[in-house]
Amino acid sequence: MQARAIHKPLSVAQKKANQPNPGPRRRTTIFRLLRHREILLALGSGVLMLAGWGIGEWSTTLSVALYIAAYGLGGFVKAREGLLTLIRDKDLDVNLLMIAAALGAASIGYWNEGAMLIFIFALSGALESFASERSRKDISALVALKPEHALKVDGNGMKIVAVEDLSPGDLVLVKPGEVIPADGVISSGG
Repeated sequence: MQARAIHKPLSVAQKKANQPNPGPRRRTTIFRLLRHREILLALGSGVLMLAGWGIGEWSTTLSVALYIAAYGLGGFVKAREGLLTLIRDKDLDVNLLMIAAALGAASIGYWNEGAMLIFIFALSGALESFASERSRKDISALVALKPEHALKVDGNGMKIVAVEDLSPGDLVLVKPGEVIPADGVISSGG
């Protein structure tokens, strides 16, 4: 079945009914990363670790205090996640094991190695969390592109209908640049 060309002028609402609107384009910048809470905590832990390492030559006590602050800042989120998993699911996960390894390193005097372990683990977890949130937002944006209306062609001409009202076998006119509103077979104009 082929559609006949019906030269009926479309209103502005009809012309815009099936046009994609992806919204403004987002750019990934370092500033977007720096607004993420977990990344800030991980970077803060790294800065404290480096400060503790640098001050270690002059003051062991201050160095250890900075390492403890690095442990707390970088390890808090992961320790909380690990404890919740342990209590809720009665399961040891990698979060709690990494915190235990870092505390073990500190208990034998390897404060810097433990702080470095927490920093690397916190940063990797923060980047994973950032990527997951970004993916969730991008998928939501794609779902939002789904058209709500279609231009249905039948014996009475063309009319705009809700996509949910389309039935198998309906003929739909898709103009160049428009989003295809439903699954189907191209009958002409491919």
